[in-house]
Amino acid sequence: NLPWICVGKLLDTTPQNETYLRVNLPGNYTNTNSIAYLVLKNKNTAVRLLQNVDSHCFYHPAIPTTEEGMVVVLSRQVHDYYLGTVTFNSLEANETLINVKPVKKSLTDVMRFLSAL
Repeated sequence: NLPWICVGKLLDTTPQNETYLRVNLPGNYTNTNSIAYLVLKNKNTAVRLLQNVDSHCFYHPAIPTTEEGMVVVLSRQVHDYYLGTVTFNSLEANETLINVKPVKKSLTDVMRFLSAL
């Protein structure tokens, strides 16, 4: 039970440079057992990344290149929880690839991490 609120406001990237963000995960992390978010530090925003089933990755087509933030991946496999994070100061122009390797965590640790965002 994660208490998220969605206001449904589009991320305004004008007139900033944008990048196509792609997040790769190890093979056993798929769209059926994992979810990925982009957390933008200065905008106090979390953006759910889209899923590409064919290439087993998560992506977003238009993220500002000048933003600081982190990619957060949550996964549940059988009865275990996994959390992966990668922080960045800026993103590369055109396309940015971020590799994330989640690690096993307790549900309490995952909830504590999410509450601190």
